[in-house]
Amino acid sequence: MNKAAPLICLAVGSYWIFLGVTKYQLWVTNGPGGGLFPAIAGILMVLCSIILLRRFMKSGETTRMQTKTILLIAATIVTVLAVNIIGIIPALGLFMILWLKLYNKSSLKLSLGVGVGTALTLYLIFDVFLKVPLPMGLFA
Repeated sequence: MNKAAPLICLAVGSYWIFLGVTKYQLWVTNGPGGGLFPAIAGILMVLCSIILLRRFMKSGETTRMQTKTILLIAATIVTVLAVNIIGIIPALGLFMILWLKLYNKSSLKLSLGVGVGTALTLYLIFDVFLKVPLPMGLFA
């Protein structure tokens, strides 16, 4: 197991907890606010990261970071940065397209279908049905 992945998940989870509590509201007058789900997801990420880090420390295992792990970390960082520029829905859709095409070597048709489907599903769930404010980037 690699120690970098849980550390990055720990940082990302902490970031989403921070955003859920400070930028989006955890609770509004009528019920859960837009920050409740990101905060819960962040808490779960932090807890899982702590468990993985404890296992790693107990095992005494030392490993070199694999190329696939570095690629995943870089893609995640680029996606997180893109959220602030183009918004979360287009960023995650683009991530899915590029990840499937470049990393998974899937066909362009499948990559586009999954990427567009992911973006459409996220839009319908969060924007249309739940009316949760999501980072919109330049589209705000």
